[in-house]
Amino acid sequence: MMTNTGYPIDLLERPPAQPGLRMTARITREEELDQLLPWLADQAGGAEYTVVWAVDDPEVWPDEQSVGVLARATVPTIVVERPVVLSAEAPRATLAFIRFLRDSLSFGLRVQWQGSADETIDLERLVHLPAPTEDPVDEPFEIWRQLYSFGRMYWRRGPGFVIIRDTRPTVIQARFVLDEAALCETFQRMQVPVRISDLAQDDALAEAAQTLLDEGIALRLDDWCVALPFRMRTWPIPYTSV
Repeated sequence: MMTNTGYPIDLLERPPAQPGLRMTARITREEELDQLLPWLADQAGGAEYTVVWAVDDPEVWPDEQSVGVLARATVPTIVVERPVVLSAEAPRATLAFIRFLRDSLSFGLRVQWQGSADETIDLERLVHLPAPTEDPVDEPFEIWRQLYSFGRMYWRRGPGFVIIRDTRPTVIQARFVLDEAALCETFQRMQVPVRISDLAQDDALAEAAQTLLDEGIALRLDDWCVALPFRMRTWPIPYTSV
């Protein structure tokens, strides 16, 4: 196997890569990802790519659509270059990363990351998401790694309703059906970090948000919240494993 490392602009100047090649694209600005995605989409069946995420802003991560393009374009792994800090003192950045982990899991994109979490974060709420790949001295993260398995907490959409299954070992196992308009709308708005104060402007959405928070379906940090279940897009084999 050949390995080639370069910036997206380097990749864009090369001819289509051949099967068997392994290449790396290091992203330092969000605009570079915007450049890279269309090029990757044309490389289906070609080289295998690793994307290294080196963007300084802790609130900026590939959105759901971008994650989907990466997953479909022979990008099995995205490596987060800088340590991630999970803390209620940085609520939007923390929830933005959790959203990225959740969406990556939904599309089958492996995230290799390292970081830390302070006492303001209940890591037991996150054991359905991939834990840091390397941090052997951090006991909470080691417990997270031990408890994680695919399919612990996911959702699927039906006609006019959403089904959520929660089998995290740290909570009472439950199955929820969201069939009220306010609950479905609030859950969809929580697919990205959203302000509670914005939802509170509508009484129905405010009540729905509180219900989702009370049931552990969403996580709140300060005035921000995000939905925790990942979307199950394809069933694993065997399907009885979830």
